[in-house]
Amino acid sequence: MLGTRNPNHKGNNGERFNIDKTKPVDVVEIIEKVEKAEKVEKVEKVKSTFEEPKEDVLTSEDLYELTKSEQIELLTKFGLSRKQIKALKFESDRVDAILELNS
Repeated sequence: MLGTRNPNHKGNNGERFNIDKTKPVDVVEIIEKVEKAEKVEKVEKVKSTFEEPKEDVLTSEDLYELTKSEQIELLTKFGLSRKQIKALKFESDRVDAILELNS
């Protein structure tokens, strides 16, 4: 039946979470540990964004993930004129041009 409790159920009494009931729990200490771990994660994320890439190699997969405007921006950085870029109507044409100019 739904909504009834098994009278023989003993419960987990903290066993599920491996809680040691003999030690007093210091909530402040636990919160500090969690905050410290979060700060470490944030610092690692920031460091990873500022690390210089090991190799400046553009792959076709990376280029296909870029938006059209980002692809056009790369093409202008390589020195193509607006007219030349406009002639590259399809994404595959733009990606091929970027790969060719990059090599």
